[in-house]
Amino acid sequence: MNKKKWLNAGMWTLHLLLATGFVTLFCFARIEYKKEVCKTVVADIHRENDNMFLDENDLMNVLYEIEPTGFIGVKRGDINLLKIEKDLVKYKYVANADVFINNQSELIVSLKERYPLLRIINKKGVSYYVDHQGKKMPFSAKFTSRVIVANGYITGDYPNNDTLKSTVLQDLYKLTKQIHALPELKTAVQQIYVNKAKEYELVTLFGSHTVLLGDLSDLDDKLNGLIAFYKASKDKVDLSKYKAVNLKYKHQIVCKKF
Repeated sequence: MNKKKWLNAGMWTLHLLLATGFVTLFCFARIEYKKEVCKTVVADIHRENDNMFLDENDLMNVLYEIEPTGFIGVKRGDINLLKIEKDLVKYKYVANADVFINNQSELIVSLKERYPLLRIINKKGVSYYVDHQGKKMPFSAKFTSRVIVANGYITGDYPNNDTLKSTVLQDLYKLTKQIHALPELKTAVQQIYVNKAKEYELVTLFGSHTVLLGDLSDLDDKLNGLIAFYKASKDKVDLSKYKAVNLKYKHQIVCKKF
């Protein structure tokens, strides 16, 4: 074997030994890493606006439901992070969850809280929310969210199903999303009433009148017409004198006084 071939063979052997040593060290470190125990649990809750359906104590109680013996003192390798995430998102106020263990051996439970778009009070007086994804969400005795309230001739209970099966509930979700997309109406509309004819009426902060919306046909035109009416009336018309503002007729606004 000439000198060049001998050097190449030596380098190849050295690289092989180094690679083998690295893999061995990595496997050993991995085994030791998995043996490390969880030192503490850290809750990280993300919310929209001022909603607070969950606090740290609630989250810890949910975690104890998932694992009654707790996680502190448990080896990293024995903690099923994916299962914890899947179990957390089944909880009624959790939108999504991310669970991991950091380099300080802390179990980080980071979750996003569901937030409601609309509160429903059905014909039976049962209250529940519709969240921003169009799913039913339970009412909480602990916290009441400041959202638009819809009542009247509304069927559909909670928790029979979290989907919005009825046309009325689907319409209410669509209408509320449309209202939220308009800054002039987002904070002004307080209530949506569903009458016997399954038509929609709005109660706003701009006086004691009722806005007769009718069905949701030409909804963009109706809502933009209402905004234009309020802008034109500002400082010129005493809206407290009106009993109703009717938007049911295309390209018309008909006002009725007391």
